Amino acid sequence: MTRVLASLIALTLVTSVSAETPRAVLDGYLAAARAGEWDEAATFWLPEDAARSARLGVTYHDIPFKLDASSYLMWPGVAAAGEPAVGDPVGDPETGPLRFTVGFPTQPPVRSDYVAVREGDRWFLASPSTALARDWPVTPTRYLRFRVQPGRPLVRGAAHRLDQFVAACGVRLVISPGRMERLAREKIDYLLCDEEIVAAIAGAPTKGVAMLPVDAVVTSERSHTHELAHLLVGYAAEDLGLHVLPALQEGIAVHLGGRWGRSAAVLEEMGRYVLAEGFAEVDSFL
Repeated sequence: MTRVLASLIALTLVTSVSAETPRAVLDGYLAAARAGEWDEAATFWLPEDAARSARLGVTYHDIPFKLDASSYLMWPGVAAAGEPAVGDPVGDPETGPLRFTVGFPTQPPVRSDYVAVREGDRWFLASPSTALARDWPVTPTRYLRFRVQPGRPLVRGAAHRLDQFVAACGVRLVISPGRMERLAREKIDYLLCDEEIVAAIAGAPTKGVAMLPVDAVVTSERSHTHELAHLLVGYAAEDLGLHVLPALQEGIAVHLGGRWGRSAAVLEEMGRYVLAEGFAEVDSFL
């Protein structure tokens, strides 16, 4: 009996230690997610990201877990496709962050990245925006919470124009006064950084991206209204589907916030010209 108890105690200790490794945290999450145990799955994520994900009350009715909205795991059929393959971690194994690439055996195969961060003596999964920018200086405005890469300036005029854009979209999207007050209280995170860091967070070269899991904009542009528009549409709808028809998803963001550094008015004029000249038809986009 003494040997049995000793073995059980030893097994418990080994399990406890291994559960604190970044790989074990990722494996635990993937196992819980594939089993549909979402309450358990949430325990593997950084608590501050869980709070950040819930603060605006935005959900997506066609996925089960908003914090992982950027992963292919949220796509239909991926969880049931088979055992995922986890690649070797990239990053600091002692202090983090660590990035893992997870392959899912769909046809064709798809891959998603996961990031682990260390919080005290524990490891958690986290949004890449949190992992890279959680210690950056913070400047709040009326509707935004700027996290600015050290060494980059925050232009007050651009920040003010973004607040004006949020207020104008609130009117155009018929967001209630109560919801606008909540937005002013909780704010949208706006991470301003170099393009290399944007690419590291987004997982691909880009000027900017809307991080739907944590309601944040990550961008190298001082006034990226297009990506901000994506979040405001989700906030107005409250429970918009994640898998929206691309023509509508991007079209609304262009209509509100323009794109490629061009205003919405310029792009709408270009769109009218394209249609008038017969270069494209509306039905071809639907």
